[in-house]
Amino acid sequence: MKFVNETTHKPVRKLLYVAIASSLMLPAGSAIAQQTPEVEEVVVTGSFIRRSEGFQAASPILQVTAEDIAVEGTPNMGDVIHNLSFNQGSTITQNSLTGASSTATSINLRGLGSGATLNLVDGMRVIGTNVNTFLPQIAIARMDIVTDGAAALYGSQAVAGVVNFVPRKSYDGVRLEAYRQGDDRGDYTDDQFSLLAGTEWNGIDLVVAGEYRTNGRLKMIDRPDNFNAGLTSSSTPNPGRYRVPVRDASGNLTGAYRTISDPNCGGTREDPTQMGNNPNGFTFGGQCWYDFGEFWDFRAAQDTAQAFASAQYDVSSDLTLSAQWGLFKRWSYNRGSPSNPGGRVGELPPVRGEIPGNPFPARDANGNQLYAVDANGDGVPDRDGNGNVIRAADANSGIPFNEDVLFASWRPWGKHGTLPSQLGPDGATVGAGEIGGWRTALRADFTVPVLEGWEGSATYMYTRHTDRSLANNFSLSALTDGLNCDVANDRASCFNPFVSTDPSTLNTQEVADSTYLQNRVNDVDSLQTFDLVINGVIAPGGFELPGGQIGAAFGYQYREDRFDNTPSLHSLTGDVFIGTQLFPVRDGRTVDAYFAELSLPILDNLEAQVAVRDESYSTGQSSTDPKYGLVYIPTDWLTLRATKGTSFIAPSLNQLNAPQSCGLTNVADPFTTFAAFTANCSQGNPNLVPESADTQSFGITIDPIDGLSISVDWSETDFVDRIISSTTADILAADFFNFQQQTGFSGPGLPTLAQVAAWNANPASDKRIQRDPNNMAQIDRIISSSSNASKMLVKAIDLKTSYQFDVRDWGTFTVGLDATYVDSYTYQLSPERPVVEAKGLQNNLTGAVPPMPEWKANARLGWSRGNHSANVLVRYIDDMVFDASKFSFQRLLPFSNYREVDTLRASTITDASYNYRGVEALGGEFSFTIGARNLFDRLPQKVPMLGGMESILYDPTGRMVYGRVTFDM
Repeated sequence: MKFVNETTHKPVRKLLYVAIASSLMLPAGSAIAQQTPEVEEVVVTGSFIRRSEGFQAASPILQVTAEDIAVEGTPNMGDVIHNLSFNQGSTITQNSLTGASSTATSINLRGLGSGATLNLVDGMRVIGTNVNTFLPQIAIARMDIVTDGAAALYGSQAVAGVVNFVPRKSYDGVRLEAYRQGDDRGDYTDDQFSLLAGTEWNGIDLVVAGEYRTNGRLKMIDRPDNFNAGLTSSSTPNPGRYRVPVRDASGNLTGAYRTISDPNCGGTREDPTQMGNNPNGFTFGGQCWYDFGEFWDFRAAQDTAQAFASAQYDVSSDLTLSAQWGLFKRWSYNRGSPSNPGGRVGELPPVRGEIPGNPFPARDANGNQLYAVDANGDGVPDRDGNGNVIRAADANSGIPFNEDVLFASWRPWGKHGTLPSQLGPDGATVGAGEIGGWRTALRADFTVPVLEGWEGSATYMYTRHTDRSLANNFSLSALTDGLNCDVANDRASCFNPFVSTDPSTLNTQEVADSTYLQNRVNDVDSLQTFDLVINGVIAPGGFELPGGQIGAAFGYQYREDRFDNTPSLHSLTGDVFIGTQLFPVRDGRTVDAYFAELSLPILDNLEAQVAVRDESYSTGQSSTDPKYGLVYIPTDWLTLRATKGTSFIAPSLNQLNAPQSCGLTNVADPFTTFAAFTANCSQGNPNLVPESADTQSFGITIDPIDGLSISVDWSETDFVDRIISSTTADILAADFFNFQQQTGFSGPGLPTLAQVAAWNANPASDKRIQRDPNNMAQIDRIISSSSNASKMLVKAIDLKTSYQFDVRDWGTFTVGLDATYVDSYTYQLSPERPVVEAKGLQNNLTGAVPPMPEWKANARLGWSRGNHSANVLVRYIDDMVFDASKFSFQRLLPFSNYREVDTLRASTITDASYNYRGVEALGGEFSFTIGARNLFDRLPQKVPMLGGMESILYDPTGRMVYGRVTFDM
């Protein structure tokens, strides 16, 4: 595949080029479809040529029906996606160490990243990757999944494959559905109410659907066994640690400092699973620590509403008009620590000795109290022109004073003292995510004039997403003002960062509230597309190939995507303790794409398919991507298929130009002993180059007897310049590698702080790592962004079998198995880094690859007889090497349930359900389903991570019991 940075192609010349190139290639299709014109033809995912249903495609295609989704027994489409054997890295629970979210799930075919899978709704692109926002679940007729590269047909992003959510566009009647699930411990519930209705009115086929879902909160402390095994304490504390000046025997400053924890840190270690334990922190290893786990959730509470409508009208035999409309709104209610680490600590002024509550008395090297002049008797030490305390000879000529100290490691708020009233009733910070969007599409299907037998379609789609989520932060100016207060005349305005043993030194509520900021962002994304496709047969002079007529499709697509991001008010002003000043950013681009597809029935049982697509971006990127395929059916029970092609992913606008946005991450510094949460600020990278990939697949389907089908597909994806989101671990590891290369450092042990400081000043060091200039062992924040990985190669084998049979009058049984074997998954982050085999590893220390089990499989046993049916699903995930940071200090902490872990054991989870239908009442028919997910209540293995579990692959809820009532009339 070739990239060119030009946009000078003329549309007519492009279309001609694509058409000529296509006509010279051998494409694949369905000979059967072309030889049976009496069968109604449709356009299916994976081809733009009209085919008869059931045609054999060259690409491996999986269809997940509405019935398959119902058997999964979950209102969360993320669960359905997560369980697909060839899908890796789609998250269903929350864990800040892995970036997992409990409110959004993206499709991640082959673990190549959500951006490498193209999501479609009825063949049209969508904004975002959260599958829970595409359609109401009740409105999904099926999901078509193409599991090899499809950029030649669909363009950018279709590297790992395409997932097309096909909605119901015809329905007769009304369906009402109520669903409830909950864990049998009684601490988590999930409810969903759905409506589907359809009819034909004056020749218009109408369908409407709506859905409302609400799920509760699952706190980490609700799973105490895992909770106590996990990371729940931070060395970035509140109470904090301070740099206290050192004095000699005469009481003079030596210029040196000692780092000392707040003397009032510590207290009785209460049950850590109870809220409010250790309000003053606890001491360990000679320093103060902070317990944060009680404020974190596995699953955040949320409410979601969705609606969908479709209308279709046959104007004539030559023209059909249709329209779709969709809406979604999601409110999520996240919790977190009262304050996070990673703030601009180095920019705060010294904490003066006279600040109320200062616990560091000024003493000489022998421990004798020192005194200061107080000429005006206001109780505040006098200072010279440089701000230094003026010493007095003794108690008779002065007043005792405390030291001016610097922050060493500190977060503004914890559990003690006067907390900001903006915090929740449990002391947690309150997050309020609010995103929504709508989508409309208009389509015309028509008979192409002049070209006999050709049909066409023209589609216009516009969609818009808005994020109005609440952004929490702290005011740097309010903290600074509080530390610079006039102690003598306005003591109430002072900010006390220490544990107060004297109630009179507590912060006032007004001061506490002034430090806490809450504003909403206003981020808007929009996408509009126009598609024109025509298809028919090419038969000049009645020419046909031995297998039949040549099928063809040609098309054009125009896309325009835009974003308009307005940061929160406090970010706009720059008055933020965590992060930096942000500015409104807007950007947009357009794409012109031309494509052609041919189906060549070489013989009655041998067909070739070919497609080619050219895309040009207004930002300068361009790519032409072909794809070839063959289908061979030597007998009626054997099918062979193969594909080969190239794919292309242009950097998204956000990847290129997104403004800086700060969150929280946990890091283990390879330079020092620092292991704590810090700020991770991500931003766009305008230097990104496009990704490209070579893809190929080979498959075989055997149908040896009635009811039995066996399919095996091998696929290979070879990425170049793969765009990945660099994690803080990636950035630190690369910087340490460069440090070793330049300095020759090889240990033993860690570099000295002087060596770290020298490297930090070296232009070759990574300036995205921002350390406290007064304390090289303290990382204040890390700036991360997407980057181009040198290469990535993935080889996998998919197995799918199903067998349906009847057993006398016992009913019909169905046995099925879907399994994926990862043969190899290698990646190289940069040319100077080694090639890594990711298969069988947790891959926690890189953002390039998710946990990658060698085997992932789902086995199913179904039974139906009359009005009764039942299903059992068994899900298997192979074992993996646990390679996350083990935070071994946790083993020494009180109440710790620390486990030494080297392997994530294999996991087997069983789901079961029973359904009874046919109860007639109220003019309709009821059906009832009861079931259990994780029937045998297998909790995740305890590991030393946040929440005590690996959260991308495993679910902490335990056994979930559910019931569903459906009413049709």
